Amino acid sequence: MASELTVEAIDVALDGHPGARLLLDWWQRERDRTGALPRRSAFDPVDFAGLLGAINQIQREPDGRLRFRVRGERLVSPWNRLGGVQFVDQLEPASYRDLVTGNYLEAMAGGVPTASRVTITVPGHAPLIYRRLTLPLMDRAGAADCLLMFNVDSLDPSYRHHSHQVLAALIRDAEG
Repeated sequence: MASELTVEAIDVALDGHPGARLLLDWWQRERDRTGALPRRSAFDPVDFAGLLGAINQIQREPDGRLRFRVRGERLVSPWNRLGGVQFVDQLEPASYRDLVTGNYLEAMAGGVPTASRVTITVPGHAPLIYRRLTLPLMDRAGAADCLLMFNVDSLDPSYRHHSHQVLAALIRDAEG
């Protein structure tokens, strides 16, 4: 059996998770207040302190690369062996990088909150399943080039170890 990656769209409420509700309510309030996508600068981390470890903020740079502006510490991965990933195009293996890049670009372009369930199956390991809420944001110039991504499952203490093992196995599997 080979490694397999799947993504499926799910309800943005993430089964009623309070963190998802908090973020969705904030996003909608900001959108209603301004009549546009919330600005990246409107996100005050103090208001979401309990969720920060499960949040990434991604911004499209002028050259088109997607850069991690904020990386939640609960979203630890074997990519740290590279000295810390700063850009999405540094993720390994290519199959995962392509999946994440496509999802992030689609979420930015959509202009509405989206959610998905990602399943990574690697031989010899229990599947890694995680849900993520993505909220498009505007940058300082007013372009929809930012994304707030909340990985609700990373709040579970067992997630970190399991995700590290599965992602490391996925990388090894891809390397041959």
